Amino acid sequence: MAMRRTYTLIEMLVVILILGLVSAVALPRFLRIPRKISTERTLSEIRQVFAESSARARATGQALNLTLDPETSLLTVSASSDSLSQEWRPPMPKVEDSNSRTPIFISAKDTYTLSDSIEWQAEPENYNSEGRIVFSFFPDGQASGPQLYFSSHNSRFRLVVDNITARANIYAED
Repeated sequence: MAMRRTYTLIEMLVVILILGLVSAVALPRFLRIPRKISTERTLSEIRQVFAESSARARATGQALNLTLDPETSLLTVSASSDSLSQEWRPPMPKVEDSNSRTPIFISAKDTYTLSDSIEWQAEPENYNSEGRIVFSFFPDGQASGPQLYFSSHNSRFRLVVDNITARANIYAED
């Protein structure tokens, strides 16, 4: 008579305990991935709006304002009312015949609606004299604007626009 080897209750409990420990360590990491992806998407969206506004100011030779409404997370692009010492206009090629096309700049959006997950923490010093939060972009590639704090998906960030490169830098705050 051959003796059959079977698993004992203790061996089964040890295996279940090991599987429980592995899942307890790994599961929280997997659950954070969608939140992290959503946060990165939100930050990329903000960077894209600032990059498009800066590129548009350089391409058109016109100073632009990007106005933030912190209640609705709506960013509005408008021509700057401040006059610059010299307005630059891009050179247009001469049209030789009536069949040739004139170049057209790619039109950008005039308003951008950011994610609902963003909560802006605007301070009184962030507002200009008209009571608005405004970032300005200039044809030479420079920019100006306030430093803003915001939170998204339970994380806090600081938005700083580089005055020389007009790049939107977003730093995670503790």
